[in-house]
Amino acid sequence: MIYSNAAEEQDQRLEEVLRRIDEANLQLHPAKCVIAHPDMRYLGYVLSERGVSASPEKVTAVKLYPVPKNVNDDRHSSV
Repeated sequence: MIYSNAAEEQDQRLEEVLRRIDEANLQLHPAKCVIAHPDMRYLGYVLSERGVSASPEKVTAVKLYPVPKNVNDDRHSSV
């Protein structure tokens, strides 16, 4: 993940990262590379120019999590 506030800075940083990858004789998997994307999902969050927010899938999972009906349900659900 490479972040910058300006396109020119982004290009410079990307070029530097790609140069270092080349110098280290590493290879990138093209299908896993995304360039100049306005937002991305990372560890359950969405990162964008607007900031960091919870992933909609994670929010839905929390909303749909069953509410314990008694003490035993609560104890077993944290296993």
